[in-house]
Amino acid sequence: MAVVTLPGSTIDLLSTPVAADLGVNMESLNTVALTESVPYVVVSRVGAPWGDSFEAMLDYAKEHPGEIRYISRGPGAGPDLALNNYADLAGVEFNTSVGGSHSEINTALGANAGDIAVTLPGAASPFIQDGKVVLLTCTGNANPCAANWG
Repeated sequence: MAVVTLPGSTIDLLSTPVAADLGVNMESLNTVALTESVPYVVVSRVGAPWGDSFEAMLDYAKEHPGEIRYISRGPGAGPDLALNNYADLAGVEFNTSVGGSHSEINTALGANAGDIAVTLPGAASPFIQDGKVVLLTCTGNANPCAANWG
C-alpha cells in the first residue's frame, strides 16, 4: 500500500530499477482510491516580455525557440510532465534546468534566475503576493486562480 501522486509513481516505474528489482510494471499499479487531484500553477518572473499572459509566453517561445528558461522539479515530476505536455501541444521548446523544491524554484524565479516554472498554488502564493513572481495560468478542476492572492 502506498500513497503517491499518479504522474510521479508511473514515471518511477519507468525510470528507476524498482520495476526490474520487484518484477512490476505500470500495469501492476492497482489504484484503489483517488482522494484528490493536484492543481498546478504556471508562474513567471516579473518583467518577462510576455507579462502575465500564458498565451503571450507561448507566442514568445515560438518566436524564440529554446530561449525561455524553464526551471523544472526534475524529469518525471508531475509539474515537469505537465509543462512538457503543454510544450508538445503548442510546438514550443524551453531551455530546461532542474531546480529543487517548489519554494526554491519560486525563489529562483523571484531572483530572475529562470523565466517560468510549474508549481503548487500554496508554494507560489506568498511569492505572488509579494510581487516576486507573476501568475500565468492554473490547471485542475478546483481552480486555484479563483483565490485572491493579491
